[in-house]
Amino acid sequence: MTAKEPPRVDTATLDGLIEGPVPPVPEGEKLLEQWVEFVRSHEMPFQLSVDGGSFSLLPEHGPLALGGKDDLRERMQQAIEQLIQVFPDDLRGRVFSTVRSTEFRRGKRVESLFILSRGRVDVRSREVPWAGDAKSGARSLRGLPWMSIAAGSGVLLAALVVSLFFVDYRDVIRRRLSPYTRVDAERYEIDASALARYISVVETAPDERAEELEITIARAGAYPTTWSAFRDEEERLRREGDLRGYLLFQKLVVEGRLAVRYIGKDGVLLGRDERNASGLRGAETAAFRLPVKKFPDAVKIVLGD
Repeated sequence: MTAKEPPRVDTATLDGLIEGPVPPVPEGEKLLEQWVEFVRSHEMPFQLSVDGGSFSLLPEHGPLALGGKDDLRERMQQAIEQLIQVFPDDLRGRVFSTVRSTEFRRGKRVESLFILSRGRVDVRSREVPWAGDAKSGARSLRGLPWMSIAAGSGVLLAALVVSLFFVDYRDVIRRRLSPYTRVDAERYEIDASALARYISVVETAPDERAEELEITIARAGAYPTTWSAFRDEEERLRREGDLRGYLLFQKLVVEGRLAVRYIGKDGVLLGRDERNASGLRGAETAAFRLPVKKFPDAVKIVLGD
């Protein structure tokens, strides 16, 4: 942005840099390149420079167009958080950020500094009065009325193509980064309905390293804790002719094993597993861990069937 072109309302600039060691994983440099493409699709253009085993990410100069309710601070913070997840825990403290954003809003200028501290993004912002150009500087699809977009069929077609590409690309990025990102427990639906008489899911959370999903189950009302209760439930299943229920009961209570299925979108079966649930024999609850990173497309986990 030059002196001949003063900043306009609803524009922003980025400066500073992010630097650190290249991720020590297969195709570590490629992951950085993919991050650059990913944030560029979010209108935050960066350039990557690699020198030996170190990298630098510098934002490109020039004004960025903002919508009226666009929160550049949140987008930038999320982008840096995604980047840091590529690195192992012991290297995250060696990645540094001096990235700063300056947003020009009507009547104010918002300055934000994005600092990496112990692998976490600390955002420090301040607002100062600003009486700049009252004209909006937006030059992209962000924040424009739909009627303006529809005015040119070529622009509309380009927007559709870009949006389709972005959705596919985001999925590719997620797949590639899956082995190196932290497990998000909220991503998964846990279905234990097949064993609802015997167990309930009381907690799901990442393990201490956020590498696996830890599930805690508890005994439900029909889980037998005495010999007579076991015989009564076994007899009920036989009397009702419930072969499937009988086999599930035997596997859980007698063998102490719990079948696990990983389900993707549209109900696609991605894989099967088994976990030890014998801890319920001597305690109200039991916990086990699932290697969900092996199934990056999983959105649902079915227990006991």
